[in-house]
Amino acid sequence: MAINGSDPDYLQGTVAETLSGGFKKLFDYTNQPAPERRGCPMGDPLSLIAIAQIIRCSLSASEVAHDSVQIMLAGFETTHNAIPGGVLGLLQHA
Repeated sequence: MAINGSDPDYLQGTVAETLSGGFKKLFDYTNQPAPERRGCPMGDPLSLIAIAQIIRCSLSASEVAHDSVQIMLAGFETTHNAIPGGVLGLLQHA
């Protein structure tokens, strides 16, 4: 659980431990396939990050994993906020 670590259904130890554990699981999830995607890109966001170059230098495996986690968390937050906001807008203007 990398977001809202205080949810009792997912709490593992303290809130900080839950958030840290969730982030580590996401990091491990993206870190493992990153080298494979660098060698054989598949057209997905992880592959695009893995083959990206900044000032002619490739990103390290750790940078690829961190960037991938940030994109996943940003997508979650966007969806998490867009759905209730859209429903509220529909209810207010129905």
